[in-house]
Amino acid sequence: MNQTIEAVYKDGGFELLEEIALELEEGEHVTLIIKAAEHLEDSPMSLTEKYFKGLSEEDIDKVIAHALSRQT
Repeated sequence: MNQTIEAVYKDGGFELLEEIALELEEGEHVTLIIKAAEHLEDSPMSLTEKYFKGLSEEDIDKVIAHALSRQT
């Protein structure tokens, strides 16, 4: 499972900017990748993440399949 979560670094920790529902077991280890927003605003990955935000995995798969089918 991959999930992008926006947060603000504050008082030595991260304050989430939205409520999230994580599909994790208690005590499960994860890897956090921290990217400062000013470096991401126009990156292809940032634009992709914004586009896919809120879509189900099934809908994301459909969008990707459609995009790949249009390649020549």
